[in-house]
Amino acid sequence: EGLLVFLLRLAGASPGDLVSLALGAAGIPPSRYLVPGVLGAAPRVAAATLLGAALWDPWSRRFWISVGINAAITYISTHLDEVSLQGAADAAAMSVSTFSRFFKRVAGIGFADFVRRLRVGRACRLLTCTNMPIAKIQQLSGYTNASNFNRRFLEETGMTPSQYRREH
Repeated sequence: EGLLVFLLRLAGASPGDLVSLALGAAGIPPSRYLVPGVLGAAPRVAAATLLGAALWDPWSRRFWISVGINAAITYISTHLDEVSLQGAADAAAMSVSTFSRFFKRVAGIGFADFVRRLRVGRACRLLTCTNMPIAKIQQLSGYTNASNFNRRFLEETGMTPSQYRREH
C-alpha cells in the first residue's frame, strides 16, 4: 500500500483518484463506479477527452468546461460529508443549471447519483477498514438519517451495511 501511495503522489494524483480507488476496493461492481472511476482515475485527462477537447488548448471552450468539471470533482471528493450542488457549481465557476447540464454530459450520471456513489464507497471503505460503529460511519459518509443511509447503501451494494461488514 505504501508503494501505491507513493506512485499516486508521483503521478500527481488528485482526491478524485483516491475516491475511485476506494470505490473499486470497496467491492462495488465496476458497472456502478466505472464512469466516476474514469473521471477519478485521471481527472485532468478524462473530462477533457470525454468532451472531445484538445488537452492543452486553453482557447477551447471545452477545455475550460473540463477544467471546471475537474475542479468540481476535486471539491466533491474533499467535501463529501457536506457537499452541495451550489458549492460544486461555484468550484467549477458555473451557474448551478450550467454545471448540472455539463456534469451530466461529462460524467454520464447526475450530480446526486455521483455524490451518492462516492458516499457509499466511503462507507464501504470504513466498514471494511475500521471497527467504527455504523452510526458513526453513516455520519462520516454524509448521511444524517439512518434510514436514508441504509436505503442508499442497499441500493448500491445489494446488502445492508452490517451484512457488508460481515462479508468483507
